[in-house]
Amino acid sequence: MTKSYLWKNIGDKFYFYEVHTGKIVGFVHKYPHHDVWISVVYKGEYAFTVDTEVHLGQYIDFSFAQSAVEYYWDVQNRTLLEG
Repeated sequence: MTKSYLWKNIGDKFYFYEVHTGKIVGFVHKYPHHDVWISVVYKGEYAFTVDTEVHLGQYIDFSFAQSAVEYYWDVQNRTLLEG
């Protein structure tokens, strides 16, 4: 099954979530008082824990930060996991 994702702006963050479950799998946020954006994804089963956060980097523009999160999940969804 292919997963679908959407973006939603809440407060000062843009959240990337899985459409079917509503689970947040990443976000993009602008540093206060700076023009630098950061991208973070949650790789674990549960979101919002330090152990599951993966910082993808700092970006000069929102679109680059957004693309980093989308690319991360595109690669993850195309990776075959052995059970």
